[in-house]
Order: sequence, then C-alpha cells, then structure tokens
Amino acid sequence: MTLELKDFLYGNSYKVLIKFATPILLALFLQAFYSAVDLWMVGQFASTNDVSSVAIGSQTILIFLGLISGLSTGISVLLAKNIGEKNVLGAKKIIVTGTIIFLIFGFFLSLIIFFLAKPIALYMHTPKEALDGTISYIQICGGGLIFIVLYNLISSILKGCGNSRSPLLFVFIASIINIITDYILIKYYGMGAKGAAIATIFSQAMSVIFSLIYIKIKKIGFNFNKNDMRFDVNSFKEIMKIGAPIGVQDFFNEVSYLLLFGFVNVLGFAASSGVGIAEKLIVFVLLIPNTFLQAISTITAQNVGAKNYLRTKKILKSGLILSSSLGLIMAIILFFFGENLSIIFMDSTVESAKEAIKDSGIFLKATSLECFIFSISYCLSGFLSGYRKTTFIMVQTLLTIFLIKEPYCYLATYVMTPSLFNIGLGLVFAALFSLILLFVFYLILDKKNKKENLY
Repeated sequence: MTLELKDFLYGNSYKVLIKFATPILLALFLQAFYSAVDLWMVGQFASTNDVSSVAIGSQTILIFLGLISGLSTGISVLLAKNIGEKNVLGAKKIIVTGTIIFLIFGFFLSLIIFFLAKPIALYMHTPKEALDGTISYIQICGGGLIFIVLYNLISSILKGCGNSRSPLLFVFIASIINIITDYILIKYYGMGAKGAAIATIFSQAMSVIFSLIYIKIKKIGFNFNKNDMRFDVNSFKEIMKIGAPIGVQDFFNEVSYLLLFGFVNVLGFAASSGVGIAEKLIVFVLLIPNTFLQAISTITAQNVGAKNYLRTKKILKSGLILSSSLGLIMAIILFFFGENLSIIFMDSTVESAKEAIKDSGIFLKATSLECFIFSISYCLSGFLSGYRKTTFIMVQTLLTIFLIKEPYCYLATYVMTPSLFNIGLGLVFAALFSLILLFVFYLILDKKNKKENLY
C-alpha cells in the first residue's frame, strides 16, 4: 500500500487553500444538508412536536460530537506535522493510537448518551408535547454514535494526509441514503422524530462500510505491519494535548447552545421550533468558517512541521480574505431573507408553523452578525491550531461562554423584556469578545516568531 500525500509547502497560497478547502466545504455542506433534511421531512410529513424533538435532540448529539471533533483535529494536525517533517513512522503511530482511542471513546460515549437521554431532555425544558420524541431521537442517535465516531476518524486521517476528496465521496453516499430512508420512514411509516434518528444512524453506518471498502480497493493510506499495530503512549499524549482542549472547547460550545434552547423554551413552543429552524440555517452559513478553520489548521501544521513559518502567515492572510468575503455575503442574506429561508422547513399554511417561521426570522436578524464575525475568528483558530496552541483556544472559548454568552442570554430571558432578538444579541457580543481574544493572542505569537527570526 502506498501513501497518498498532498504537499502544501509550495505554490500560490490562494490556489492551495481553495483546492484543499473546496472538497471540505462540499462535504460539510452535505453533512449539514442531510441533517437539515431530517428537520424538513418532519416539518412536511409529521407534526410540529416532531420538529421541536429533532431540533432539540440533534443539538444534544452535537454536544458530544464536539468531543469527537476535538480529537479529530488532534489527529489531523499531528498527521500533517509529521508529514511536513517526512516522519512516516510517527504518522503511523498517530493513526494506530488515534484509532484505538476513538473506538474506546465511542463505545463509552454511546452508553452514556443512551442512558442519560431522558434527564438531558428534561433539563432542557423540552416542551411536554415533544418530550417522548426528543428522548427517542437522543437514544437512537446515541446508541449508534459509534458509526459517527468512525466516520470522523477516517475523515480526520485522510484530511491530515492532505486528502480532502475521499471524505466528500463518503458523505455524499451517506446523504443519498439518509434522504431516501428519511422519506420512507417519516412519510410512509409515520415514524416522525424516531424515523429521522434511524435514518441518520443507518446512513452513517453505510458510509463507514463504503469508506472502508473504498480505501481497501484504492489502496489509500500507509502500509502497516504487525509491529506498527501498537498503542503508543507518546502519541496518545500528543493527541490529547492538542485534541482534548479542542474537544473540551467544542463540548462546552455546544452545551452553550443547548442552554440557549433552555432559555428559548421559556418563551414558548413556537420560539423553540423557530430557533431550531434558525440554527439549521446558521449551520449552513457556518460551513464557510468551519471549512477554512479545518483547511488552515492542516496546511499550517504541515508548514510548521517543515519549519516554513513565513508561509503560514500567507495561508492565514489568504484564508481571512476568502472567508470574510463569503461570510459577509451569507450574513447579509440571513439578515434580509432569514424568514423566507425558514419557510423551507415548515408548511407556512399551518397556523402554528407561521409563528415559528416568524420567530426564526427574528432570531436570524440578531445572529447574522455573529456568522460574519466567525468567518474571521475561525481562521485565527485554525492558524493557532496549526501551531498547536489549542489550550488557549479552549480557554478563550470558556471565557466567552461563561463571561459573556450565558450571562447575557440569562439577562435577556429573565431580566430584560424577554425576546428572541435580545437573546440572539448575546451570541453576537460573545463572538466579538472571542475575536478580540484570538486576535490579541495571534499578535503575541507573531511577535514571538519575529523575535526568534522564524520569518
């Protein structure tokens, strides 16, 4: 078996970034698309209760996926660094150790989510009408979480090697299967939120099976022997040192959104459904900053491994220009056309749906600026991740959540006149605070690199 690598050390920074980032963006889009399909299907063929169940349940699962995402980042960054150093043995150790970590972690995480489904749903102040559906959604997705874990593992390994095309193919297969299964289970079998959860897990399982077959046939990856198949303590420490802070950051970031639903649910059933729809739209908008975060972190890590530090600044500059330009366009669309886009997910002729769509539009007006700010801050996060400064990224995220976001949302719900717009502004202020912290730390790192004559 030969190693398929992509060298990011040379060439025009814009072209390199766009070529690597485009498949990542398309893959993220398809992931968000088939997640949104769940909400669309229950909105069209089930009840408003099911819409709320899927919205709350999917947000709950995202909390735990944040931990997985963090470890994935650790694997991708370390792989890219080893490839930049031409250290094939080190790369093998990262892959084997990372796989063992993911399998153990995924197994225990599945058990935890399954048995805590009801307490989580109750803690979220889930509307009584949507409680049973929310619990079922969380339990099914939690029980099948191992397939989502394996998909993230495979994708992180391939992206760390510079291969962003194959994960796009795998998620495309999952999307097609999910849409078909959703349609059958929700429309013809009337399974509502439960059907959406089954479709999600089934599609992920089929995607993992296909990816393993594809990798075997195409001979993508390293040539491993028995001596390579060992758990390496040093690799474990490196993965945890980089991945754990990102995992903790993503975990608490998703927890903050779950708490947001708790505040929103106080405003009523329509508000809960409306914000659920709005969050699905925001996920699509955030695909752009997420794409550049992943691309910049991988390319930066490879150049750091090759001690090509000046090029990392060029990559960041290119990413900032591309990401902020696209982010501004998407933010404008959300602000002016958010309510129109929300109609996609629900039948606007139904009276209860009209209020939810209106609430979605209000929330999107407030949070559209947050999406633009993220298009800048995510680029800085990707750059700092490539330099393995993930502990700071975690700390600034926790400060943002517990000093700005949650306190303001609490005030907007219980002290000010309760409104979705005021709650949404809490997210904007938090994003701005985070950007300031990231930019200041970037300046400190840049000054240090100049002092050490790395440029």
